[in-house]
Amino acid sequence: MLKDAVLEIVEKEERECHDVLTIEEGERWWIIGTFKVREMRRKGKARAIVLRDTREFEFEARHGLDIPIIPSDIAKGLLKVMQTEGKTHFSRETLDRLLSGDLYHPLFASPGRIEEAVYIDLSNAYFTIIKAYFPCQYKRGAYLSIPYSRYIEDEDVISKLAKVSTISVLRSMTYLLGRKNGNKMEFKIVKKKNVMLNDVVALVYDYLHALGLMMVKRFGAIYVHTDGYIVEAKRVHEVAEFLNEYWIGKWKIKWEGIAEVKGAGGYKIGEHTSGTYNRFIIESPINNLNISEDTAKWLLEVIKRHKQKYLQQT
Repeated sequence: MLKDAVLEIVEKEERECHDVLTIEEGERWWIIGTFKVREMRRKGKARAIVLRDTREFEFEARHGLDIPIIPSDIAKGLLKVMQTEGKTHFSRETLDRLLSGDLYHPLFASPGRIEEAVYIDLSNAYFTIIKAYFPCQYKRGAYLSIPYSRYIEDEDVISKLAKVSTISVLRSMTYLLGRKNGNKMEFKIVKKKNVMLNDVVALVYDYLHALGLMMVKRFGAIYVHTDGYIVEAKRVHEVAEFLNEYWIGKWKIKWEGIAEVKGAGGYKIGEHTSGTYNRFIIESPINNLNISEDTAKWLLEVIKRHKQKYLQQT
């Protein structure tokens, strides 16, 4: 079922984009992924090539180019399997927040040192939320609907990269196009209409911001990055109770030991050191948590009420 959905998505896109992909030189460009423009510029061209992944299924290379089915293709197939209706819904508020840049991952860093700390990681956070709530209707502080959960064929063999790609596919407003020029790959980005855009995009970020805010306010976390938190080890039992009550997926203690935080992406804990830790010359505190405490509590209580129903269905 999933493999068929992926192949149908790929074939449909290539039919619809036939005219778009024909350029003045008369050569063809092929869709090799979906990314936000800002994201693509940051990752660079070399990164785009690295994103090719064939671990999910054995697909033949498309169009004679050495470009196999990539994670975003698998992600679109997953979303199609999860979609219960012909059309997904998004509110004007979701679109406005997306276009204004208001939807982004939570980030908090309070430079300092903890002698005994733990790094808590939410497993597959983006995909966990999307699987539970796509497609949904959501407006911050007002309402949240829940769809029936559904079984995802071969979910365990789908790579983490493909699961992570679901959020990019849902919020993307561009195509990443590529063509082979001798031994090199060339890339360009074009705008597109995203028929999969849904309110779940706003929910994903609000939910993660709500959890991050509570980690800071209630448990004194000195570091929050999307789905990871650094807190004192003595608070781990309180955190466990909180996550078991308000988080709809799995979580784990990833590292433990002495923790030092310098800034966004710059930390070390136990034997683990982040890639950018040694680049920080001065400590750089940051706090981009963009949800109020009242709204965070409202959303967490709504999800808490949904959680038992969701778990019963799965």
